[in-house]
Amino acid sequence: MNFPEKFLDLFKPETKAFLFLATVNPNGTPQLSPVWFDTDGNHILINTNEGRLKDQ
Repeated sequence: MNFPEKFLDLFKPETKAFLFLATVNPNGTPQLSPVWFDTDGNHILINTNEGRLKDQ
């Protein structure tokens, strides 16, 4: 995955960053959730519980 250079510092181990993941509820309203994230070099990995709307 290619990330813009200005964002690469977000993936350093010492950086404590999180992102906001947006999903849409069944009734059409948005839900924003702050989540911890990391990368394996090819994918962005997010922390969530299995079965949540975020992991679908």
